[in-house]
Amino acid sequence: MNVFYTGEIQVVYKEQKYNMIFDTGSTDIFLNSVLCKDIGYQKGNQYNSTLSPTYKNIDAETYSYFGSGEIGGKMAIDTFFVSGQEVKKVQFFQITKDFGQAFESGQFDGLIGLAFPQLSGNQKTIVDYMKYQGLIKEKKFSFYLDRKNESKESYLDFGKVDKKIVDGEINYHQVANPLYWSILAEGFLLNDYDIGLCSNDHKCVLMIDSGTSLVTGPSQDMQILTQYLNDQGLQCKDISQMPTLTFIIDKIYYHIQPEEYVITFKGIEQSVYEHNKNPTECINGLLPMDIQDTLLDSFWIIGDLIMSKYLTIFDMDKLRVGFGKLKSYDKDFYEDLNFKKNILNFFFLIIKNYIQILGISKQSNLQFFHKKPA
Repeated sequence: MNVFYTGEIQVVYKEQKYNMIFDTGSTDIFLNSVLCKDIGYQKGNQYNSTLSPTYKNIDAETYSYFGSGEIGGKMAIDTFFVSGQEVKKVQFFQITKDFGQAFESGQFDGLIGLAFPQLSGNQKTIVDYMKYQGLIKEKKFSFYLDRKNESKESYLDFGKVDKKIVDGEINYHQVANPLYWSILAEGFLLNDYDIGLCSNDHKCVLMIDSGTSLVTGPSQDMQILTQYLNDQGLQCKDISQMPTLTFIIDKIYYHIQPEEYVITFKGIEQSVYEHNKNPTECINGLLPMDIQDTLLDSFWIIGDLIMSKYLTIFDMDKLRVGFGKLKSYDKDFYEDLNFKKNILNFFFLIIKNYIQILGISKQSNLQFFHKKPA
């Protein structure tokens, strides 16, 4: 039912490759290492500091919580290669211990956080390093996440926005709290009906998180929404009758169709993250999650359900998020650095983790593209 997006980086040498999740919902960098003896980590590529001439040790450790548990890390500094560009003296955490199942599958080797530095004690992000070292001119990056299993068109672009693939204008929205990539919605509709969840007087905070596949919202709001949906015993044949969800942001309407928020699958072992032609079971992908924020309330998390429909721009310099409707584009403009499609049974993981959504959940496929030199 769910997929995650991974992009390839290299550490120390271009031959040492790691498949990483690029997560706009967190800030730190975690890299699988030989210091972690858990079985899941040994399935993937493991960083070994003793083999690196550029490694520097930092006497600091951390523990970070994700929906599936905690991971422990030991701080280090080393050289990264991102999109073929050498990024020097990157501070990151070598994973030392997994207290849950965050990386158990072994299908990815770490996590690169792309949220704001303030979220983690002003820890620099990979975007900061690239800007300060002159590799990019602006602290911005753009995603296109393609949810089609047969497609290989997802990409992440640092430092620029390719407007040639956008149909019309890019709509920008100011960040509500510069810890998260959060924007404010003044309205929420089921079809054309306002059910009162978001208003000008009580705006909903939408966190745009590349690490989340489903839609989460405050439990009280989700209870109201579920009552309106009345989807108990949802039959797959009824999907077309389900309402369209619409968030209104700065008077712009963003729609999520029922075939996008209803999860269809042919059984847990064969679940996919897209609408099946002949599904046997269906369930809505709306989950309650209460997130405490000192500045904001009514906190929702939306990931690819929005990001897969638009070129999504994260602009750190101007504190804004942009959405540009995609048009068909000529892939000759791009050079594929690496793309790997990993299908992970997220529904099964949710059950195993007692209906806890993975903080780094986005498990689908990310691919790096950059423009070929002229």
